[in-house]
Amino acid sequence: MTQFPFRPIVFISHSARNDPAAHETLANLEEYLNTNGFDVLLDETRLEGGEPWRNCLHTWMGHCHASIILLTPKALTSPWVLKEATILSWRYSLSLGKFPLLPIYLGLRSSEVEQSKLFSPLALTEIQGLKGLEGTDLFKAIADLLAPLRLAQAKTPQTLLEEKIAEWLARVNRPALLNEVADRLGEDLGPWNPKRDLPSKVAMLLLQAPLEKLADGLNPLLGAIPNEGVRAIIDMLRGSWVNRELAGSLIIVSRGPKGTRAAALNASEQEFTATAVIARATAGYPPWYFIRLSNAAGEDSAGSLKAQVRAALEKTVGSKKPAIIDSFINKKEGREPLFIVLPPPEGRQELPDEADIEALMSDYPSCTLFLLTGTSLPPDEKLPKVQRLRPCLEPSDEMDAYVTFRDLELRTSR
Repeated sequence: MTQFPFRPIVFISHSARNDPAAHETLANLEEYLNTNGFDVLLDETRLEGGEPWRNCLHTWMGHCHASIILLTPKALTSPWVLKEATILSWRYSLSLGKFPLLPIYLGLRSSEVEQSKLFSPLALTEIQGLKGLEGTDLFKAIADLLAPLRLAQAKTPQTLLEEKIAEWLARVNRPALLNEVADRLGEDLGPWNPKRDLPSKVAMLLLQAPLEKLADGLNPLLGAIPNEGVRAIIDMLRGSWVNRELAGSLIIVSRGPKGTRAAALNASEQEFTATAVIARATAGYPPWYFIRLSNAAGEDSAGSLKAQVRAALEKTVGSKKPAIIDSFINKKEGREPLFIVLPPPEGRQELPDEADIEALMSDYPSCTLFLLTGTSLPPDEKLPKVQRLRPCLEPSDEMDAYVTFRDLELRTSR
């Protein structure tokens, strides 16, 4: 086998169980790519069926340098493929189209994907895919499209975040203590065995750990590294409890046409949850700018909300000149979304109405409105222009996360 100095990681999403033709294509594609300088991440357990979603898949999709979605008739009915496609579309949007995402059409027309109620919001048909190819012709075409990655040696957003966490973990002088952290988390990376040092592997495990294990996993670090370092790690883990599919949906909304970018999430803790969701959506590195509004008061609710946005922007840029504010927004939009976070209603207050939302979108069409709605989402007929983020948050998950991170911060402030 030819030796390659850098082997890009390629994640393949599929629904090949009980589909002999798709399974054969999948197996041959994996072998071809592995032979031609790529490391393929493939969830083989799904071929057996009955396996639950595994946390390590989030790590795989966060680390991959490119991804392939095998679009078959069966894939369009698979909740796993939908979940993966949403997360991979998030990676594509986050990179402004630089992350290679290759839809491969097998026995399926692009119009069928476009007409799918579940898959059409992902806009996969707008991404250059491969159609009408099979066998070696298909595999070679894929390898040729991905070949530039072997020279780039690019780092993914997740890798950058892990490196920052690992910098603090490297200050732990006892490997046994880091192994204890890994044991307490009880996580693994599946069949993938990346060549990483111990601090880097523990950083990977921390980022994929379920919330109920996170606090216990961090316990051994208290006193082993400065509180400043533990607090920094906690900040970088703040979004780790948020479903990546949900976070990916927010980024997809933020890349929509100007004047349509509005999303709603059933959440009750504005500062904590909005920060966590946006951190997750950005892979935590670097943090993105967003404006938090308070509930509008008085008869002119739209005017109150717009005044809050204007005041926040004026404070950020240090000027009241519209040209300077517009320049700031335009520069931000070229690199990252700019979010306006509207709080959940309190007491007898109601959600902003359609006129309020339209007024904000009209004045700030480049921004993304992120509306928190309390414990439940409004019915579809209310605020029809605001897209609902899925999957919904479980109120108990939001409160558990809030309490967990609050307690962790209290313990490091002593």
